[in-house]
Amino acid sequence: GDYSIEEVETPKGFLQLEQPVKFTITNTRDYDKDEDEDPILTVKVKNAQPKGKIILTKTDKATNEALADVEYELTAKENIYSAVDGSLRYAKGATVAKGKTDANGKLVIDSLFMGKYELKETLTNEGYVLSAKVHQINLEQKDLTTKEYVITKNVTNIAPHGEIHVQKRDRDTLEDLSSVTFQLTAKEDIYSLDGRNKLIYKKGEAVSMDISENGYYVTNELGEIHISGLPLGKYELKEVQELEGYVKNNKVYDIDLSYDHTDKIIYSKELDVLNKKTATEISKVDATNEKELESAKLSLRDEDGNLVEEWTSTKDVYIIRGLVSGKKYILHEDLAPLGYATASDVTFTVNEDGSVTKVKMKDEITKVDISKVDATTGKEIEGAKLTLKDKETGEVVESWVSGKEPHRIEGLTVSKTYVLHEDLAPAGYNVASDVEFTISDTGEVQKVVMKDEAKPVIVKTGDD
Repeated sequence: GDYSIEEVETPKGFLQLEQPVKFTITNTRDYDKDEDEDPILTVKVKNAQPKGKIILTKTDKATNEALADVEYELTAKENIYSAVDGSLRYAKGATVAKGKTDANGKLVIDSLFMGKYELKETLTNEGYVLSAKVHQINLEQKDLTTKEYVITKNVTNIAPHGEIHVQKRDRDTLEDLSSVTFQLTAKEDIYSLDGRNKLIYKKGEAVSMDISENGYYVTNELGEIHISGLPLGKYELKEVQELEGYVKNNKVYDIDLSYDHTDKIIYSKELDVLNKKTATEISKVDATNEKELESAKLSLRDEDGNLVEEWTSTKDVYIIRGLVSGKKYILHEDLAPLGYATASDVTFTVNEDGSVTKVKMKDEITKVDISKVDATTGKEIEGAKLTLKDKETGEVVESWVSGKEPHRIEGLTVSKTYVLHEDLAPAGYNVASDVEFTISDTGEVQKVVMKDEAKPVIVKTGDD
């Protein structure tokens, strides 16, 4: 006859029968027999176990593009036992499965027994950060009919990078400075973050991106440097070649672009670097009192004789900015102020430490000693009334009466001719002829001598 087996209680860890198992007893002559020669019909009742499936989809967080070849590992979070006989299938911490995402960024792990697992990323694409997140997978049988429990995970990776933006300007005018060279080096060993722990840059190694060579970067016409695509880590940036006329910037800029374990994609550092021009203070002073002299015509040339600048001195110190550090210059006096001798050239070198270079040129006032002497003895004669005039204009410069010492006059104009005239000779002397002289271009004392002849003594007859 026809029979039917129905399951009234399902074993733990299994699914119930979808329908009863039916069988028919027919001619027993065709059956196997047991030891008592009784016919045997074997009927198998099969129960299935519920299984678990993990579907993981991996994409770029910023672009949403699928990421292939990202590696994952699934491990048992607890001991997982067989529902058939209770034997241990996976010990806690044991690796259950490994796999890579496909071209669509998908990874499927199926046929998993019920239990608790952990899924973690073990290797990601170069340039990406290995995800530290551990996904908890809990496969638990909730009824007697669900054959497969599917857990989906949509996860992302980030490819963070560092950027450095430099703005180079003149400290005083804020003018953009182009053609200034910087060098970028690694402050520490920099490793990849993709799980390979690959050494990208050694400490102190030059870091070159784009068209850079040996880590050198040059500011553009806007005074800017833009460095992008840097692996995350710590760097040092320093100026290695300044513009001519500017003080060298010896500061080393520490740039920390270290990964902060957030989802930030761009780590950026902006630097506003100001450079100052060299400053040279030039003083044109009186050699005696050190006070600034006006009206001197001065010029500055470099060591090759090229004219750098010309100016006329005033009561204030003259400042020149932008002379080249460490280079020699020659300060020349083209025309001294009236009454002063032309100074010798002054050679100087611009300070390289950024301090103000101070240059002083001293002018000696002209000095003339006028002596009124006896033509015979050469001794100074007192009491002569003398006048000094400008030969060209006839203008009286000074009048005085001679004494026991030469009469000094200061500040006469270089290269000008003067006339010394005796208005009244001392008693017993004849008036001397005018003496003409021209002032030499020197700070030394110049001497002018006017000689008086004594009147002859007339002895009359009858005198004792």
